[in-house]
Amino acid sequence: MADPPSSDDPTDAVPAPAGTAPWRRALRFGLGLALGGAAIWVVVTASGGISDALDALKKVDWWWLLPAAPAEQFSSQVPPLPNPAQHA
Repeated sequence: MADPPSSDDPTDAVPAPAGTAPWRRALRFGLGLALGGAAIWVVVTASGGISDALDALKKVDWWWLLPAAPAEQFSSQVPPLPNPAQHA
């Protein structure tokens, strides 16, 4: 069995830069929540209210989630195509 990595192991993750503060992570999280809430509000408002939005969800064909989940996972595994403009 391999030995546990030592504290001077060069393969260890690089620590966060000194300028990265916990409040920045909290700010990003808060902004994400605000944007997500705003998106939900826009969809509900555009659909005519919460009851109309729930009625629309009842009419959705949920079967598409079965192929969509593996397709999304596969899309994150495929490396991006090279950009010819970068190699010029």
